[in-house]
Amino acid sequence: MGAAVCVFLESFWDDLPAMAAGLLTVILIRFFATHYRWNLPKIT
Repeated sequence: MGAAVCVFLESFWDDLPAMAAGLLTVILIRFFATHYRWNLPKIT
């Protein structure tokens, strides 16, 4: 998801702010996944 945000924003912004936004996206997703205990389905 972070890479998708970075690639999308590079058409509007410079490289560094686009990468920072992608990084922030990943950090927020990981924070919310930890806070709300999101898990991927387990293979049985």
